[in-house]
Amino acid sequence: MSLEAEALWDILESEACERYYINDAEKPAFLLLSKWNPLSHGAFEVYMNHIGSIGKFAKKKDAILRLTEGMRTAKKPMTFYKVDKFGRKQGRKQLFAKADGKGTLTVF
Repeated sequence: MSLEAEALWDILESEACERYYINDAEKPAFLLLSKWNPLSHGAFEVYMNHIGSIGKFAKKKDAILRLTEGMRTAKKPMTFYKVDKFGRKQGRKQLFAKADGKGTLTVF
């Protein structure tokens, strides 16, 4: 991965309102930028680790739905954690969902 791509991902990670991790990973697998963030151009944006934008959405509900669709495609059992940038659980890793590797996703 190029140095520019790594720097861009670090900026997006620092600006994301929600970061989603797989199992015990150090780096987030998914990022959610709010529509009020100047980097998101007035829409909720979902990014997948170093691959790029998954989509732009007018509503957060639609962004979360697309995010969970991506998580559902896991080929092996995985646990997903969420870290919020704002709110009372700010900065704490919370259980978000579990994928069984067979197309079933349990969201908590």
